[in-house]
Amino acid sequence: MAQVNILFNFCMITCCIAFPQGERWQVICSWVEERSVALQRARLQLETIESDRTSLQEFMRRVEEELRQMELNTTNLKEELIKQTITIKVGTIQEEAYRV
Repeated sequence: MAQVNILFNFCMITCCIAFPQGERWQVICSWVEERSVALQRARLQLETIESDRTSLQEFMRRVEEELRQMELNTTNLKEELIKQTITIKVGTIQEEAYRV
């Protein structure tokens, strides 16, 4: 990018000072200016993409960690569900016993 800016500045100085009437230099300067603007836009887009990529990587890392934790807690979850089921059944049996 620095090289493009140097070339752009050279062309602008050359066009305006050295060859004020030079049509060829003006065409070259216009071309360099257009390319410089396009490259600056592309650089900004690449910076945005890089920022988005970093955010996405962080998001994916967090999701993967949560999934790993869920896999590790699967056995605990099964045991907890069994305990809750037993508690519910015991409560239901006791409730039926009071009705009788």
